[in-house]
Amino acid sequence: MRKYLFIFTLCSFLFGFLTPITTFGAPENTNNEVKLTEEQQKEISVLQKELFTKKKEIITKYMEYGVISEKQGKEMLAHIERHYEKKKEHNFMPPKHRKHCEHDKKGS
Repeated sequence: MRKYLFIFTLCSFLFGFLTPITTFGAPENTNNEVKLTEEQQKEISVLQKELFTKKKEIITKYMEYGVISEKQGKEMLAHIERHYEKKKEHNFMPPKHRKHCEHDKKGS
């Protein structure tokens, strides 16, 4: 039994330390800033407006059918409005997600 335990422990250490860690945490170089043209912004704006209108319709139907209370529905509608305005401020661009290792780049 000790022999198998020793072999298992040895293999775990060997395979554990030999795996390349750098491939899992390698930062991606995605610093390219993309700007939308006015036409593209208008097209995205129309699509986003349609999306938010449909979401409002769904919430209104839920309120009609009694699935959610009127108070909950109003809160959800207000949240959707705030979300739409925030997207509009940022020209309907998707949010930029920060990497967890941003502090490493600042020191370099």
